[in-house]
Amino acid sequence: MASSALVFSLVFLCSCVSVGTKFPIPTADQLAFGKMTADEALVKFGHPRDFWSKTTTNGTYILYTYIYGQADLSKASWRILLLEFRDGELNGYIGASTFSNDKTKFNPAIVNQLKDGVGKLTRDDVVNLVGQPSGKALCPSILKDFKDSCDKNTEIWGWLMSDNTDLWIRREGSVSELRVAFDANGKISDVELIQNTD
Repeated sequence: MASSALVFSLVFLCSCVSVGTKFPIPTADQLAFGKMTADEALVKFGHPRDFWSKTTTNGTYILYTYIYGQADLSKASWRILLLEFRDGELNGYIGASTFSNDKTKFNPAIVNQLKDGVGKLTRDDVVNLVGQPSGKALCPSILKDFKDSCDKNTEIWGWLMSDNTDLWIRREGSVSELRVAFDANGKISDVELIQNTD
């Protein structure tokens, strides 16, 4: 609550306030598994806001968190990037943005087609239906959004979208997250759509 009050106070003092270091949401090609190390990420994206590591029987995991937010007199926008490395190589990521130039989005109505495609649709089929995901993880993963789904699957994809936040007019905002899991044969094994309205 105190941090929110501080942001609002700063908005009154200037037309725009930002938090964190600005960074772009990488393309899918830039986030190919096994093609980026933890050290290379530091060069490419700079020092993360948060750093976390965990060693398990599945390997040593490193998690980098990058966050950038900007607010003006009418709205607030944010961008987030989580990078997960397993034994030094990229194993998973989640990227999302509410900025107009790179806003992450998908059509929630597609969920029924995906559910009907369990055991039949491939990764390429999913990209053709939904578009490139804003997050992926190879299993096992420690990313909070994906780790539970990894128990029975080999790879998890995710799409995340959220409305911008209007600072002055009370209105409902929504957050939607789509998760698609793949089995060892590369076919859809599970589909989950989560929608929250605040």
